[in-house]
Amino acid sequence: MTTSAPGRHESLNRLLLILVPLIGTIALASWHSRAAHYFFAVLHLESTWRDRDPQTRAEFEAVTCCTRSRPADPSMSDWGSHHILEPGEEMVQYGVFGDFSVPFEVVYDRDGNLVARYTSYE
Repeated sequence: MTTSAPGRHESLNRLLLILVPLIGTIALASWHSRAAHYFFAVLHLESTWRDRDPQTRAEFEAVTCCTRSRPADPSMSDWGSHHILEPGEEMVQYGVFGDFSVPFEVVYDRDGNLVARYTSYE
């Protein structure tokens, strides 16, 4: 029969009593910060795009939660400014949490098929 020294468990318990609330507090503060919201939302959107690979506007908007959209001109896009819209194409700008300071743009053709995606937050 083996027994461990009681001091070792007490030290570990004290360390956990300090670390767990500290890590939880840091995580909670980070989650409530505006930058963290953007980061987690964008991370979610990017992983969803990769997993589902939407090909149409309806499919794309079904996976883009927490966004608002508005028509956009390519000249106003950070990353899509080089895109020349073909007849029937339109660029739509999406704002994460409705904030267009960190937008991403998507180009659709006249039938609603996804032509290109541009992210300004990379």
